[in-house]
Amino acid sequence: MANISATSFALPSSRSHMCPRLFIQMSGAPGSGKSTTAELLAREIDACIVDHDIIKSAILEDNVPFEMAGKLAYSVDWATAENVIKQERSVIIDSPCNYQEIINRGYQLALKYGFTYWYIEIRADADNLDLLDARLQARVSLRSQRTSVDNPPSDAKQDPNTRNNGREIFKHWILNPYRPDNNIIIVNLEGQLEERIQYILARLCAASELSTPRKSQSVSVPLKAFPRALPSDTPLTTENPSLFPGELISPEVKGELPEGYLIRPLRKSDYERGYLETLGDLTDIGEFTHQQFIDRFDLMMQLKDTYYIIVIEDTRTGRIIATGSVFVELKL
Repeated sequence: MANISATSFALPSSRSHMCPRLFIQMSGAPGSGKSTTAELLAREIDACIVDHDIIKSAILEDNVPFEMAGKLAYSVDWATAENVIKQERSVIIDSPCNYQEIINRGYQLALKYGFTYWYIEIRADADNLDLLDARLQARVSLRSQRTSVDNPPSDAKQDPNTRNNGREIFKHWILNPYRPDNNIIIVNLEGQLEERIQYILARLCAASELSTPRKSQSVSVPLKAFPRALPSDTPLTTENPSLFPGELISPEVKGELPEGYLIRPLRKSDYERGYLETLGDLTDIGEFTHQQFIDRFDLMMQLKDTYYIIVIEDTRTGRIIATGSVFVELKL
């Protein structure tokens, strides 16, 4: 990740600022740091955490078979999350997202009560197995947790369905994540935790327009340290590339804009910054899902030296306020 400091953001001056009610599902392989991330994030947005491993470990203490304990734990997860939602508190589900059903259940629960759904993934790849293994061996594991990449929980060793799940299941988790269609935040497991949290907070804030909440928006939780805007130096990663190199926009052109505005190439994350809403003010664009936007962006990137879409970002709000495009067509 790129270096991001806490001073990059303008923080609210008082607790009078409010944030929308959030339903967040954490995802990531064991040892990726999703629980630590959930704990730090919960402090910033005043959310309650539903920890699947704590619940499952408590059930295992009553000598419930491992597979049954997992099913019961998920039932308790959802019941607890719904209870927290009814108290109008934001909730973070800290559990593996190894099945599409888990994603669907979380999304439907958020939709039922009008909460804003987010999926946050701590991403690893096959090259991170040794790092994950070292972290797992160094931590104090709960009864439901693995003690290393190769060693499943002690109760799982007695279960013929889970006895042989070593590194292969880790590779499966890493290479085949289940994700929703939109409201996705992906961060790398490496890097500083503070940078990770600040980036996540900025993404949540930019999408929610917290600095100017709509009257129809449901709000209830006081904001502790939520940034008002996603800064212009949001890290450009493999998950958030620019459509073309920013260096192609001359410094003279950039300098023509007043303070607080940035001209730059379209980025993959601009769906969440209101790009399509701005484009919709200029022409009829129809209905575009987040995944359709990503697919079209990827296709344009593959057609090198053809599509040049430029946007102007209000750096105070993180929103796209203007856009233009140049299409290079070959002719004979």
